Amino acid sequence: MGILHIVEGTEPAVEISYEEIAHHRFTKQTLYSITCSVTDMPLNANIWLSMVSPDDETVYYFRDDLNEIFWYRIRYDSDSSVTIVFNHFDPQWEGQYTCLVRENTTDPLEWSSKPVYLKYTTMPEIQDLIVDRTYAFNYDRRLFLNDGSELHVQCVASGVPEPKIVWKKTGIDNFISEGPLLDVPSVTKADSGFYFCEADNGIGDPVISTELEVKVLDFFPPQMKYTSEPVITITEDLNDYWTKVDTTMEVLVNGKLIMYGI
Repeated sequence: MGILHIVEGTEPAVEISYEEIAHHRFTKQTLYSITCSVTDMPLNANIWLSMVSPDDETVYYFRDDLNEIFWYRIRYDSDSSVTIVFNHFDPQWEGQYTCLVRENTTDPLEWSSKPVYLKYTTMPEIQDLIVDRTYAFNYDRRLFLNDGSELHVQCVASGVPEPKIVWKKTGIDNFISEGPLLDVPSVTKADSGFYFCEADNGIGDPVISTELEVKVLDFFPPQMKYTSEPVITITEDLNDYWTKVDTTMEVLVNGKLIMYGI
C-alpha cells in the first residue's frame, strides 16, 4: 500500500485509529472499533478499510455486505470518516489493518494510512478445579483430608494469551502458590482453610475461582487390642475337646471406640 501517484497540491492525510470497546459476553473475545478519517478528502473518492491476514497474506476489504453483518457493522460518521465496529473478533480477523482512499476514476490515485496490527485476544476464564478422585471425602467445593495425607488440586483456565495461574488462601496474604497445581505433600491442621485460584493474562481484570474448603482431620490408625490377657480353657467330653477363650477386645477407628466384645 502507499501513495501510488504523486500529484501537485494538497494531498489527503489518511489516519487510522482503533480502541477496545468491550469483551464479548460469552466468548470473552476482545472487540474493537476501527476508524478511518481523512483530512482534505478528494472529491469522487471512497474510503476503504483493508486487512492482510498473517497466515496467507490474503487481503480483505470491508464493505457493506449482508453476509458479513454477523461479524461487523460499518458506520459512516461523515463523508471523510468511517468506523467499523466488530460484533465478533475470531482468530480469522487478526492481522494488519490499513485505511485507504481511492478515486473513482479509470486511473485512480490511492492513499493509505500507516498500518496497525490487531491481535486476537480473550479474557481469562476458569474452567474447572480438578480434585483427585481417590479422596474418600470429596464434596462440592469441600475437601476433607486426614492429617499427613497429600493435597492435590489442579486449576484449569483458558485465555489468549495463556493466563498465568496462582493459588491463594483466604485471609493469608503471604500465601501464593504459582502454577495451576496446588500440591501439599503432607498436610497438617495449619493447612485447613479456603483456597482459590486466580488467572490473569493482561486482558481485562483477573478472574478467580470459587473457594475450595480444605479441612484437615485428626488421624488415628485403626487399632484392635485386648483389654485383658486371654485365658484359654480346654475340656474333654466324650472324647471331644472344647476350647473356650475368655477375653474382651476393643476396635478403635480415628480414636473412637466402635466395637467392644469378643
